Amino acid sequence: MMITATVVLYLFFTNLYPYIGIRLTLESDHFYVQTINKIGWGAQSDIQVGDQIILINHLPPEKHMTVKKFLRIEQAETITVLKGTNPKTFLINHTLELTRQYLYHVVIPFLYFLFNILVSIFLVKNRIPKNSSILLIYFFMLLSLCFISGSSSARLNIVGVVTVNFSFLVAPVLFLHFFYQYLVENGKLWIEKRLLFWLYIMSFLTFFIVTLNKLMLMDFFINAKLVLFSTFLFLISIVAITLLKCYRLSKKDEIREPIRWMLLTFALSLAPYIFLYTIPFIIFGEVIMLREVASLFIFFIPTIIFYLLLVNKLFPIKVYVNQIEYYLAILIIPSTVVTFIIKAYYSNGYTLITITRTFLVIYVLLFLFLVLKNYIDRKLRAVLFVESEQYQKSIYRYSEAIKRENKVSGVLNSIEREMKEVLKVKFISYIQVSKKGNFICADTENQFLEGALAKKINSQVLNVGKIIEHKEYFLLVIGERQNYYYCLIVKKLTNTPIRKEQQDWLEVLAYYTSISIENMIKIEDLLKKLESVEADQMVANKSNWLNRLMVNWSEKERKHLATDIHDTILQDLIVHKRKVEEIKRLAKDKPLILESRIEELEEDVLDMMYTIRETCHELSPPLLAKLGLKHALQDLEVKFNLLSTSKLVFKIEGDNQSLQLKNDYELAVFRSVQELLNNAIKHAKATEVTILVKINDQTLEIYYQDNGIGTDLSTQNKDRKNMGLSRYERSCSKLRRRN
Repeated sequence: MMITATVVLYLFFTNLYPYIGIRLTLESDHFYVQTINKIGWGAQSDIQVGDQIILINHLPPEKHMTVKKFLRIEQAETITVLKGTNPKTFLINHTLELTRQYLYHVVIPFLYFLFNILVSIFLVKNRIPKNSSILLIYFFMLLSLCFISGSSSARLNIVGVVTVNFSFLVAPVLFLHFFYQYLVENGKLWIEKRLLFWLYIMSFLTFFIVTLNKLMLMDFFINAKLVLFSTFLFLISIVAITLLKCYRLSKKDEIREPIRWMLLTFALSLAPYIFLYTIPFIIFGEVIMLREVASLFIFFIPTIIFYLLLVNKLFPIKVYVNQIEYYLAILIIPSTVVTFIIKAYYSNGYTLITITRTFLVIYVLLFLFLVLKNYIDRKLRAVLFVESEQYQKSIYRYSEAIKRENKVSGVLNSIEREMKEVLKVKFISYIQVSKKGNFICADTENQFLEGALAKKINSQVLNVGKIIEHKEYFLLVIGERQNYYYCLIVKKLTNTPIRKEQQDWLEVLAYYTSISIENMIKIEDLLKKLESVEADQMVANKSNWLNRLMVNWSEKERKHLATDIHDTILQDLIVHKRKVEEIKRLAKDKPLILESRIEELEEDVLDMMYTIRETCHELSPPLLAKLGLKHALQDLEVKFNLLSTSKLVFKIEGDNQSLQLKNDYELAVFRSVQELLNNAIKHAKATEVTILVKINDQTLEIYYQDNGIGTDLSTQNKDRKNMGLSRYERSCSKLRRRN
C-alpha cells in the first residue's frame, strides 16, 4: 500500500498541470493542429483545427519533447499560433473552464484511490487468513494506479505511461488469479494454474513491447495503442469465459452466489469501456464515449466487493456497521451523480467551488431524507405491507403476528399467509408426516404424496427447517411432536430451485413456528396436568413437583409483598415522620399539650415502622439469602429473646460444607424453626425453649424441647390440625422428608 500511495501522490501532483490535448500533423516541415481533445485546455482556447503551430515555449515545435516523440503538445507553458498572417501567443494556465478536466483527471481518480484504500483497510482489519484477500488488495491497488495514471499518461508523463501500461495489462490477470485462489480455498479446482502462468507471460511481454515502442527506446513498427487494446480485450475475454464456465459448474453450490456477483461486477464496470471505447477504437479508430467517462464505471468493482464483504457473501467475517456511517458512505455516489447532472444542465458559470457547494447541499438533504425514512419505517414496520422478496421485514411481521396467536391452528394460518404473500405460490397444504414413514394428510388434496415426492421424503432424515424440493413442489418441516412432524407442502409458480436467501428465510420461519407450537403444546400439557392433579387429591399429596412449584410461587409472592410494603407504606411513614418533626419545630411557641401529643404521634409512627420492617423480614428473611441458614437462625434467636418472655437456647451442628444447602431446603428449615417458636409462645406457653439443628451429608434433624404445658397424646390424631403443626408438616412433606 505504501508504494502505491507514493506513486499515486506523485501522479496526483503531476495531474495538477493542465492537460492540453492537441495532436499535430506534419506537412511540408510545418506543424498543423490535427485534433483537439474535448476535455483538454486546447478546446477551451481559441486554437482551431488546421491552425499552424510556429512556437512552443518560444522555441520551434520540433524541439519540444512531446512533439518530437508523439506529435502532441503537452507539458508546455506557451503556444504561438499563426492566425492568418499574425502570430498569436497563448499562455497555458489554470482557468475556470478546466473544472471538468480537474474533476475527471484529479478529483475522481483520487477519490477512487481513497475508496480502494478504505476497502483494503477493511480487509486487513478483519484479519482474513486467506491468500485470496491479499490478492484482492493487490488488485484494488493496481486499479487505483491504472485509474490515476491514465490522466498522467495523457499528459505524456513517463511514469504515467509506464504505470498505465503495466496496470492496464496485469489487472485482468490479477483478478483471475484472485478468483482462482478463491475457488481453491473453497475446494474448487475449476481453473488450471498454467492458464494464469501463460496469461501473466502474455501481459508482461505485451507491456515491455508497448512501453519500449511508445517511449521510442525500440521501434517495433507497430501501433502501440492498438496492440495494447487488442491484448487487453483478449485478456478480458479469457476472464469472462472463465467466469461463465465456473458459474455453469457451480449449479446448486453455495459458491454460485459469489460467482454471480463477480460476473455482475465484471459486466457493469467494464462493458462501457469495452463496447463504447475500446472496440470502436480498434475497429473504426474513433470512440463513442470519452475515456474519462467510460472509466467512471470502474467504481462498481470496489463498491460491489465491499457490499459482498458487508453481507458476508465473499469471506466469512462478522461485520458491524454503524447506521450513520453506512448512510454517509452510500450517499457519496448518488450525490456525485446528481451534482454532475445539475452541472451538465446548467453548464455556464459552474466553478469548482459552486460544484462543491451543490454536492454538499444534495449530500445533506439526502442524508436527512434517509434518517427520516428510517424513523418512519421503524414506527410503522409492524403494519407496513411486505413486498415480495422483502424477507427481513417479513420475518419481523410474522413474529409480531404469532405473538397474538394462542392456538396451533392460528400459527399455521399465519405462516401460510406469510408464505403466500412473499413467495407468491399457487397453494400451500398442511400435512403431518409420521416418524415411522407413513403419511397422515390433514386434507384429501395430497394425493401427489403417493408418488415421487413421497419417496423422496421417506428417503431423507427430517428435522425442523428441512426443505425438500421436487419439481414445482417443496416440503418445509415447521414443527415436531413425539410421533410425527408438522409439514407444509408448497406448490411454486415455476419449476425454478429455491434461492439461498429464500432458504434462509424459510428456515427462520420454520424455527419461529416450531418454537411457538412447542410452547403452546407444553402449556396445554401443563394445564392438563394441573387439572388432573386438582381433581385427584391423592395425586396432589404425592406430586412432589407440584409441591415445589407451589412453594416457589408462595415464596415469590412473599418477596413481592415484602418489597411492596417496604417501597410504599414504609416510605410513606418515613415521610410522615419527617412532617411530624417539622410540625414540632413550628409548634415550639404553642401550648405544651400540643407538643406532647405530637411526640406521642411520632412514637406511634416509629412503632409502626418497626412493625412493618419486622413483618417484611418475616415474609422474606434477607439474611437467609445473603448470609445463609446459620446466620438467619442466629438472628431469629436474638429477636426471639428480645421480644418474648421466654428464653431460647439455639444450637446448630455441622461443618461449613454440610451447612451449604439448596435454597428450598434452607427456606424449609427456617420456616419450620419459625413455626416451632410461634407454637412455643401461643400454645405451649413455655418459658424455656431449646432447639438443636443437626446437618450432615445425608440427614437433616431438628430437635425441639420446652417446659410448656404439653399436650394429651391420646387426642393427637383428633386434634392434630389444632396443635399448630400443620404448616410445619407441609414444609417437610414438600421436601419428601418425614417429621
